Amino acid sequence: MPELAELQKDVDLLKMLFNQRGSTHRYLEEVLRIRNKWQKRTKFGEFIKLTELINGNPFDRRITETGIRILIELTCEAKPTRKSEYSEAVNNARQAGCSPSELSDYFKKTGGIRNAAYG
Repeated sequence: MPELAELQKDVDLLKMLFNQRGSTHRYLEEVLRIRNKWQKRTKFGEFIKLTELINGNPFDRRITETGIRILIELTCEAKPTRKSEYSEAVNNARQAGCSPSELSDYFKKTGGIRNAAYG
């Protein structure tokens, strides 16, 4: 299953970025980039199945609403409230038309990740 191996590499990259000090914006840029990549490659249901294989368990229904939240759930070692904040911020930026490379500027313009999430 080559898709599973490739997704595992993407998940490993995100985990590494999350664990680097001071790289939250970079981590979230990559979350959006990888989400966009997989949206073009697979149907959403297939993406969920692949991520659940990596996770080892099915996800809660609230988590599977967006590919962004699924990727954050797999790679972010933070409390659920922080994961939700990251997910909302990236989703809001995406809906505002931001590309991954524009995400950091969007966060700065809106006053940070929390403001980007909850306005």
